[in-house]
Amino acid sequence: GDLDGNGLDDLVIDFGPSFGVWVWMNQARWFQLHVLSPSVMTIGDLDHNGRGDVILSFPGFGIWIWQNNVSWRQLHLLDASHLATGNLDASPGDEVVVDFPGFGIWAFGESSAWMQVHPLSATTILTADLDASGRDNLIIDFHGYGLWELGNLVTWTQIHPFSARHLAAGQIDGSAGADLVVDFGAPYGLWTFRNHATWVHLHLSSAEAIVLADRDGTGNDELVVDFDPAYGVWQFANDSTWSPLSSLSPEGMVAGRFH
Repeated sequence: GDLDGNGLDDLVIDFGPSFGVWVWMNQARWFQLHVLSPSVMTIGDLDHNGRGDVILSFPGFGIWIWQNNVSWRQLHLLDASHLATGNLDASPGDEVVVDFPGFGIWAFGESSAWMQVHPLSATTILTADLDASGRDNLIIDFHGYGLWELGNLVTWTQIHPFSARHLAAGQIDGSAGADLVVDFGAPYGLWTFRNHATWVHLHLSSAEAIVLADRDGTGNDELVVDFDPAYGVWQFANDSTWSPLSSLSPEGMVAGRFH
C-alpha cells in the first residue's frame, strides 16, 4: 500500500518471528516496522488522507494500526484470524473487517464504533464494489454455507452455495462493477462472477494463488494464476487469452503500483 501518500505502493513483508515486519519504501530503502511477526495483516486508508494504514494482528497482543507512517495505535485487545479493509458505508474512510474466533465478524471505522456484522467466523474475507454502488460489498466464505455478500452493511445475500479455496476481485470485462474471481477447487476450477449477476467459467484447474492487476495499462485487470509447480504461473489477459508467465511456482504473489 501507499504508506507515504506519494502515489506509489510500498511493499510490507512479514519475514517471520526471527525478523519481524519490514517495509520496502519506494523501491529505495528498507525499514523495520515491528520486531514481532503478525498472524495476519492488511492495508487500508481508515482516515481517508491518501496514506495507507497497516493493520496487524499480533498473537497475544491484539490488533494494532500503523497510521500515517508515523505512529502505532491499538484497535482491539483480541487477536484476529482474518482481516480485510474496504469502504463499506457512507463515511469517506475505509473500514477494517475483523474475524474474531468465537465472536464472529466485526467492522470498525474511524467515524464509527465496533459493529458485529455476523456471528459466524469465516474461511475467507474480501471487499469489492460488485454492484457498482460506490461502496464495497463484503464477501465472505462461510465454511459449509457457501459464498455470501453484505451490501451497505445491511443485507446478506448468498451468491453461491459452494465454498471457495481462493477469492480475488478486480476489473476484468470493463463493466462498472468489480468482477469476483473464485477458485472452487477440484473438479470445478476457476470462475468469475460478472456484473453482480452472471457466473462465467475460466479454467478447469484449481489454483495455488490468484491475483488481479492491470499489467498492460488498458484499464482492465489481468488474472495471474499460480497453478502449482507442475504448471507454473499463467496470465489470463483481455478477458480472452491464457499465456504462461513463469515455469516456477512462487510461495506467494502480490500486485501493486511500485513505479
